[in-house]
Amino acid sequence: MTRNKRRMATVKEQESKNWGKVIKRTSLVVVLLALIGSGFWVAPILTEMVQRKDVTKPEENSVVAVNPQKEDSSSWRIEIVGASDFVEQVDLEYFVKQRIASSFFSLDVEEASSIIEEYPWVKSAQARKVWPNRLQVTLQEHQPWLNLNNENIISHEGILFSPSNIEEFTKLPLLKGRYGKIEDLLSMYHFFSEQMPDNDYRIVELEYSAISGWQMRLENKINLYLGNKELSERLERFLAVIDAIDDKRRVNIKYLDMRYQTGVAVGWKAVEKQDAQLAYQ
Repeated sequence: MTRNKRRMATVKEQESKNWGKVIKRTSLVVVLLALIGSGFWVAPILTEMVQRKDVTKPEENSVVAVNPQKEDSSSWRIEIVGASDFVEQVDLEYFVKQRIASSFFSLDVEEASSIIEEYPWVKSAQARKVWPNRLQVTLQEHQPWLNLNNENIISHEGILFSPSNIEEFTKLPLLKGRYGKIEDLLSMYHFFSEQMPDNDYRIVELEYSAISGWQMRLENKINLYLGNKELSERLERFLAVIDAIDDKRRVNIKYLDMRYQTGVAVGWKAVEKQDAQLAYQ
């Protein structure tokens, strides 16, 4: 190889090495710029991941303090001990929690018992705490006896209360109208009921009006009008008339009006041709 050829080969080799260095430096700059650019996106993500880790996975030896006074008042529950005919557990719990905002820790059982006794169907109640979150309630219920104006219930003890489901007690004897105090009305119901001869004449509806007086509907669907005066005498007359009518015709009586001085008006059902007025001696 001539001297000139060797010189040209050396120059080309040197140029090739220089270009290789330039390419390597350029690639390194591009990679660094890419890493720097992506760091603006990666850094916030890494920071958020670290923060989430701190929140969701506390150190194993860390202790969280709980103040029992800060406990949510809705966390405790009422449990009725024994069977109940008219008091629903969920309704009673709602009723009590509307009036007590205490946590279970600070709940006063005497106060809770008093509030439970304000519930319409509850006659008496006794509450006690059962940890961790139950208020056990032992209660006695009012037993329904009479329906007053389709608005209230009267218990066997003569207690008046207003249940939300009054429409479910239409089969109870119904007292209608206003007659002094509730004790006076019950006294008259007792008075009339004691005069009725048997179950067929049980009073299913008793109504008082200041104008027309007392009237009632009996179990056998007879309507009886007594008025305001001489109630005992008119009841005696009613019983005498019932005995005087034979059984076959008695089932067709629609009403008996005792508001006459000495007689009785008898209304018959459709099978009878006409109403009749009977004299009473």
